[in-house]
Amino acid sequence: MDEANIFNKNVSYKLDLIKREYEEIQRIIGRIDNLRFLVMGWCITVWAGLIALVFTRKSFDARFLAIIIGIVSLFAFIDIGYKGFQEQYRKRIGLLEDVLNGVDFSNVEILQALLEVKSPAINDALYNLTFKFIKSILSIIVYRPFAYMLYIGLIILSIIIYRSI
Repeated sequence: MDEANIFNKNVSYKLDLIKREYEEIQRIIGRIDNLRFLVMGWCITVWAGLIALVFTRKSFDARFLAIIIGIVSLFAFIDIGYKGFQEQYRKRIGLLEDVLNGVDFSNVEILQALLEVKSPAINDALYNLTFKFIKSILSIIVYRPFAYMLYIGLIILSIIIYRSI
C-alpha cells in the first residue's frame, strides 16, 4: 500500500470518529436537558408540598422560610451546574461544526489540523473540570438570569406567603 492510501484511510477513520463524537455530544446534551427538567419538576413539587404543609399548620415561622429558601437554592445550584456542563458540550459542538463545515478535503494541512482536535475529556481534564466549569457557571449566573428565574420566583413567592400569613 502506498502512503497516500494509508493516509486517506486514517483520515476517513478519524473523521468518522469526529462525527460519532458529534452525535454522542448531541445525545449528552439531550440527557442534560431531561435532567434539568426533572430537577425543575422536583423543585416545584417539593416547594408546593412545603407550602401546603405551611397552610395545614397555620403557622409559618422564619426557620421554615429558611428551609424552603435553602431547598429551592439547592435545586437552583444543581440546575445551574447541569447548565454549566451543557455549555461546555455546546462549545465543543460549535468547534466540531466549525471545523467540519469548513473542511477542504483536498487540503492535507487542514485535514491534519482537524485530526489534532481533542475532546474536552482528554485535553486538560482537570482544568476543564474546575476553572472552565466554574467560569461557565458564573457566566450563567451573571449573563443568563432566565436560567434560574424559576427559582428566584419560587423564593419571592415564598417570602410573599410568609409576609401574608
